[in-house]
Amino acid sequence: MAQNVNRYRINKLQQVHATRVRPGIGNPLPLRPYTPDSINSHERSRTAIPEQLEEALRIGEQASISRPIRPIRNVIITGLGGSGIGGTIVSEIIANECPVPVTVNKDYFLPAFTGPETLVIVSSYSG
Repeated sequence: MAQNVNRYRINKLQQVHATRVRPGIGNPLPLRPYTPDSINSHERSRTAIPEQLEEALRIGEQASISRPIRPIRNVIITGLGGSGIGGTIVSEIIANECPVPVTVNKDYFLPAFTGPETLVIVSSYSG
């Protein structure tokens, strides 16, 4: 059963990626023309997504997470630039399942409503 649920989630992530993530959209820098090297690099990155999703799922399944001390009333997923894209994708996928509000924050500061009953997930590619 867990394998079917996991496969469903991976397929859903792949669908969201295919429909939402496009090169250049939201990019404040001028677009550079594609060269054969950049196209090959982009293609390698794109085709690696299924393996990256499988690895992320394995990491999540192996994580040891304790129960929260307080009830969780809301979730904030925060990350700047490209690091915030994952929060957007996750929030779209869990929108119909999550019993509490999920906010994606792409700012240097957390929203004022952040409190002790907020689960904050920070995403950073660069550290």
